[in-house]
Amino acid sequence: MIQTANENSDNYFKHSNTVIYELGRKLADTGFDTAAHLTHFVQNISVVESRFFDNMQTRYFCDQEIGRVSGVDLDLAIENTRHFEMIGITDRYNEFINQFINLHKLQNIETSRQLNRSKSVPLFDIEDSEVRQVLYPLVQYDLRLYNHIIEEVMIR
Repeated sequence: MIQTANENSDNYFKHSNTVIYELGRKLADTGFDTAAHLTHFVQNISVVESRFFDNMQTRYFCDQEIGRVSGVDLDLAIENTRHFEMIGITDRYNEFINQFINLHKLQNIETSRQLNRSKSVPLFDIEDSEVRQVLYPLVQYDLRLYNHIIEEVMIR
């Protein structure tokens, strides 16, 4: 998103999706180098901005539009996992792909890299305990959903 706002030669988002463009500008102007700046960002994201950062996996399992994710949304997401025959997790991505291919009798297509990983330099160290604590509100329900999937769904 930051590159979207900083790339002067590409004005696609500036004219076609101002929400993404403005969010990219806000991110570019935010100093993620200190816990105080990161805390301010986490505590002050708008409802629109939360749709890009707040417990994204929980949102994907809900069948309604959500402002900020809450425990009620987590309960709905957990309930909705019952509608899936299989759910993959990043830690076991290759295992999930192989099971899916075998279940549906598909041909395996090899990929040499993880497709959903940004090539940009990380904005902060996610191994830093202070950073993890600051970011926790944005992933707390996702972590609980993840544990539910590991403990309940993957053993069905």
